[in-house]
Amino acid sequence: LKERLLCPAEVEEETLVHYLLTQQDKRVSQDTFGFLDETELEALKDLQKANAVNAFLRLDSVRYDLEKRLENYDNQKRQIELLRSSLIGGNEEIIRTYEEASRQLEQLRSEDSQRKKEIEKLEKQIHRYDVQLQQEPDVKYDTLVKLKPFFEDVVDSLLQRKKTKIEEEMKEQLNKLYGDVSWLIEKFDYQNKDADWKDSKDALQRAMQKLKGGYPADPEYRAKK
Repeated sequence: LKERLLCPAEVEEETLVHYLLTQQDKRVSQDTFGFLDETELEALKDLQKANAVNAFLRLDSVRYDLEKRLENYDNQKRQIELLRSSLIGGNEEIIRTYEEASRQLEQLRSEDSQRKKEIEKLEKQIHRYDVQLQQEPDVKYDTLVKLKPFFEDVVDSLLQRKKTKIEEEMKEQLNKLYGDVSWLIEKFDYQNKDADWKDSKDALQRAMQKLKGGYPADPEYRAKK
């Protein structure tokens, strides 16, 4: 080390050896995995060599199967009770259950037939009222029905006239505003310094009001004189 100028020449050999041993001990003491013993290290090495298997898919499949079984649990429980009672009392319980279901079915059929008859009865009454209305026509109602196209044409005509009038007024106002803004620009020319301002003093504010789209009922902006 002294020949290669890696340490000062006045350093003694024992001091250098002591320094190197101290640094080596520090590196060993700073090992972040020093808490693991040899057995745990071997287990980690074996884990790296093993093929990784995602057990979540199998567990998810088992969970789905258990949920389906739980949904059918009550039905299976009733079937077990029915079979258990049939084993004790023979086929009498099954026959009794079948007869009870047959009685309920007949009752439902009877209720369905009765409700169909009531519906037919109501339909006949409604039909009778319709025929009566047709036999006694309402002259005023028929007249209004015939006049419906006339009123629609009148409304369309009035709306069209109103629309045309509004468009004409808007064009007139925009043309007037365009002229005022144009004269406002020309007024700043030195040749027009003594000319009359006309209505151009507040043309810029009125143009901003138009572009902003203010409330139609609001009056146009006018500068205070």
